[in-house]
Amino acid sequence: MQDKKNLLIVFLACTVVWLGIDLWLKPDPKVNQSSYSSLTTASGNDLARSAHVDSSKGISALPSGAMVSFENQKISGSVDLKGAIIRHCLLKEYKETTEPNSPPVEILSQDGKGYGACLGWTQSAGQQTDLPDSETLWTASHSTLTPDQKVTLSWINKKGLSFFIDLSLDDQHLITVTQRVENHSNESVDPGAPLYALIRQGPISNTRHQKIRYGKTNMMLHEGAVGMVDGKLQEKSYKDLIKDGQGLWLPYSGSIQNGKQGVKGWLGLTDKYWLAAIIPSNHADGRFAAERTSPESAEIYKVEVRQNSWVKTSDTPSVYALEPGQDRTYENWHLFLGPKKVSLLEEYEKKLSIDHFDMAVDFGWFYFITKPMFFLLSSLQQLVGNFVLAILIMTIVVKIILFPLSARSFRSMSRMRLLQPQIQALKTRFADDKMRLNQAMVDLYKREKINPVSGCLPMLVQIPILFSLYKVLFISIEMRHASFLGLISDLSAPDPTSLFSGFGLFPWIVPTWLHIGIWPILMGLTMVVQQMMNSSSITDNQQKIMLTYVMPVVFTYMMASFPVGLVIYWTWSNFLTMVQQWFMMRYHQSV
Repeated sequence: MQDKKNLLIVFLACTVVWLGIDLWLKPDPKVNQSSYSSLTTASGNDLARSAHVDSSKGISALPSGAMVSFENQKISGSVDLKGAIIRHCLLKEYKETTEPNSPPVEILSQDGKGYGACLGWTQSAGQQTDLPDSETLWTASHSTLTPDQKVTLSWINKKGLSFFIDLSLDDQHLITVTQRVENHSNESVDPGAPLYALIRQGPISNTRHQKIRYGKTNMMLHEGAVGMVDGKLQEKSYKDLIKDGQGLWLPYSGSIQNGKQGVKGWLGLTDKYWLAAIIPSNHADGRFAAERTSPESAEIYKVEVRQNSWVKTSDTPSVYALEPGQDRTYENWHLFLGPKKVSLLEEYEKKLSIDHFDMAVDFGWFYFITKPMFFLLSSLQQLVGNFVLAILIMTIVVKIILFPLSARSFRSMSRMRLLQPQIQALKTRFADDKMRLNQAMVDLYKREKINPVSGCLPMLVQIPILFSLYKVLFISIEMRHASFLGLISDLSAPDPTSLFSGFGLFPWIVPTWLHIGIWPILMGLTMVVQQMMNSSSITDNQQKIMLTYVMPVVFTYMMASFPVGLVIYWTWSNFLTMVQQWFMMRYHQSV
């Protein structure tokens, strides 16, 4: 009777825990639509003070004035001529939802849903030059930026110093920027040393903000600032930026040292599928910075790249000053706005000599395992034309590769199962003498030439591989909006069916925390069968019930909120493991 009470308590406790987790971590139903506050930059040790952007002047959602639109086959958006701010960018190949009339994903947005980007010049110490800022009204050479048509933005200050921003767009996801200065005045002028490029995350909804602050966002992947600085991956999550304030402030080197060209770093803001990144020239020196600010009640997260050198100067007698009639062309930099698609990132990595641009995808600690698995999955998808079939085939391939280790584990388990009657007899015989019991069991293992630990070691070796496979499926953008058999329209979302709505037969709306679809149930059933196969040697009834029935129920509810593509993989993997185990048990029983 007491055992049943304990079992009921454990079951209720597990249910309450998972209900609480689901309610706490479920997606926000609404996104904060508040407009961007001012885009500020940094200098020295304070990112908010240094750039020539007036932080007291808020930037409205869409200020009056002309826009330069840009478009190619992959992206479209606009550059605001007030402040030369890239305010808007759509990813034309990706939709917000699976609905036919769903709008494209906004990676840059003027209404606070996505990232924003701006660029400019920074005042040198003691400098008094009139530089462009967030209120500057630029003149554009053309109204549209395309792969076939570049656009030049120009502005002249009161002293006759002309500033130019040359914009070009490739045929995918890259905007290239080159900044120039010409001195048409009658005196020497310092136009400012460092250039800056800034990307910021707009205001975050209160619920999302609380999850970030207390570390309740997804632990399976990195979201926040990410970059490669002189060969070292730098990651600062949103929570880290809240805790540290200024999360990164690192110099990077692009100068030639010991006859070798410095590597090209990059820095950006990322979430699960999208990346907005700044890529400075590999000829220029500079520094990277990432921090958070707190205007009013919404925290803003931003990354910045400062660039200190230029391409050429016509007979410049000093480091910074421009004499009358002289000009300066600064090193160009690039802005990447797009999906974290490995093939796309690697294409740019090779084309622009970017250092490990593919690591914007969070392959995790087991990068050397995870990335080859991703390439295997990607190749299979291209071969069979369906992501789910690719998952099923890859799981079989992994099972075949790991079969020697699995066979060793099953062999050890089978031999241990055959010894259970003798072990139980020893426990009964030496029930009051644990020392003699332990010695008798050691003697039995020696006599039968069995190492009870040998069955666990192969499983430990498999854990990094299985976790890497799980990670690949979790982060793959290819799983987003991928369909399966016409019943599932998005493998990256939870199973849309629900046990409590008769899997769609009943018309009522089921609360999110009660959505338990057919695939999580199938996964739970495979766990029950698997545990029944493994628990035949367990004599403790309470432990057997806990492992065989309670744990599968808990995992079923937990996996109901996971992407259905992962649940399909887990179900199929359980089934293959059961088949392997059944054949191995039959084989060893017959030997």
